[in-house]
Order: sequence, then structure tokens, then C-alpha cells
Amino acid sequence: MKEEFDQSQEKEDGYFKLYGDIAYTQSFKPEKYYKFVGVDLLIGKKVIFNNVRNRLIAKILSFIGARLSRLIMNIQPVEPNGWWLDLLRVTFRESLDGEDLLRVYMSPRDVPDKAWLYFDFSELDYKMKPNKEYYIFIKASGGNERNYYKIFYGDNNPYDRGSAYIYQGGTWSELNQDLCFREYGEYEGNEPDGVTEHWALVIGCEHYSDGRDAPYTINSTKNVASLLSESGWSVSLLIDATRNDILNGLEWLEEQEDADDVVLFYFSGHGSGSTELGSIQASDCGTLSSRRDLKYKFDSMYAEKMVLIFDSCGSGHS
Repeated sequence: MKEEFDQSQEKEDGYFKLYGDIAYTQSFKPEKYYKFVGVDLLIGKKVIFNNVRNRLIAKILSFIGARLSRLIMNIQPVEPNGWWLDLLRVTFRESLDGEDLLRVYMSPRDVPDKAWLYFDFSELDYKMKPNKEYYIFIKASGGNERNYYKIFYGDNNPYDRGSAYIYQGGTWSELNQDLCFREYGEYEGNEPDGVTEHWALVIGCEHYSDGRDAPYTINSTKNVASLLSESGWSVSLLIDATRNDILNGLEWLEEQEDADDVVLFYFSGHGSGSTELGSIQASDCGTLSSRRDLKYKFDSMYAEKMVLIFDSCGSGHS
């Protein structure tokens, strides 16, 4: 596998101060299919109180300021909180207000005055799709106007495949700048090969470990698998599958497909729509959340065409 960067913005005109409740996000759109592995950010820091000795000084000054303020009304107490920076957090998201798919942290000790620093997201094992918008979210703990991280940017929207945003006062606002970044991926051979193949994972769970069987499920599942096979699909059929069996089946599906293939997932058995997420239930009573476990697996596949069929209770929540 070859690692290289696909998207970048390296024009530098200044920096934003990052501290406290402020956050920044840069969106980007890949041009190719690949696995996302990391991002470079041009960042730095400015600190006054950021080691043990200086933190002690800050607390002493705070104590003195508080005592003096009682004697002299126009002297405000010194607040030590926020005088020093804590961890820098960089996260990867699928939408501006979406959940953090992975968080990577960096100590202020590892951030110089100014440098390109790499944040490793290879653990996520996430497959990018061309022209879909993704987001790099940056947040700090602590700091103030005199102690902050520097987030460098280019003026006048130099990057035309995404936008930068600031989070302040509880809302996101689009900026006239783009953050300085370089985004990296690994190419795994899942790019379109010009041949459309059809892959199906067909699962039927009739017998359950808690005795709540789902009659006739195996018969209908076998009929679906037979019909697909006769129509030229490559089918993996799982009967009374455990949770791990289903996860392994999804891994098989992911290994087979590429961008110009068609993927079909069929599940017949018990499900639940009693929670906001919804779920399907394997024969060992292990569950897979429709909007978390299954969504993550299908989002990580390259195939542009997918068919998902849930013959189960709660399928409307899937």
C-alpha cells in the first residue's frame, strides 16, 4: 500500500488563536478512493504559564490578587484557570456537527512555536469516497488570550474543495480563510476496475439462545440466497449466525467489493426498534446497532450501489 496526500492547502497568511471554548474545523473532498490515514496541520503555540514552576507562580499570583481585591475594590482577582494550555484534540467527522469517529491528542509539550505536525488516524481504518465532504475538527483544553495554540490559515478561501469554520458562542460560522493542512491516504486496490460484480451477504436467524425462535426464517433466507445465486450474484449464506459470524461476513463482503460493484445485505430474524438506534439480533442474542455498527461497516465500503434489506422487527429504524 502506498501512502500519499490527496488534498492540501499550504498557503499561509496568519493564524487563529485556539483556546477555551473556541474550535475550528476544515472540510475537504477527496478526489480518489483510498483509506484515510492521517493529516498534517500547520500549528504552533504561545504560552506564559505552562510548566510546574510557572503554574505555582500563577497560583501564588491568584492568591495575592484575591486577597488584595478584598482590600482594594478596583483590583480584580487573578484567575489561574486557563492560564496554561492542556491537550490539543484533533478529530475526524463525517459532518460538521457529527460524532467524532476518532480522536487524536497532542500535548502542548510536543507543539513548538510553529511546525507541520502529523496526526495519525490509521487506527480508524476508514475508507474515503471521492467528492464526499469530510471534516477535521480541532479543539484545545485551557488557555486564554495570552496562552493559546496557533492554527495557521490562508486568506480568501484558497482551497476550493472545502471550507473552514469557527465554533464560538454555541454556533458554527463559515470563514473567509482555509486552514493549512495536508491529508494522507493509502491506496489498497479498491479503485474501480471497470467490471461490475454483485456480492450478497444473506443471513437468517431462526433459533435463538434465549428460546425466542423466529419460525420460517431459514426457509425464506435460503430462498433469497437461491434466487440471487441463480441471477449471477456471489452469495455468502449464514444460518443461525452469531454476532461474530455476522461481523466476519461483513468483513468478507468488504474484502470482495470495489467501487463499481453492487453490494446486497439481507437479514431475517429478530430486531428491535425500542431504542433510538435500532438493532438486529444474532442467534446468540448478540446485537448490532443499525445506525452505529452496521452504518460504520457499510460506510467503510467503496461500492457506490448498495441494497440493504431487513426482514425483522424494528427494520424501520435501520
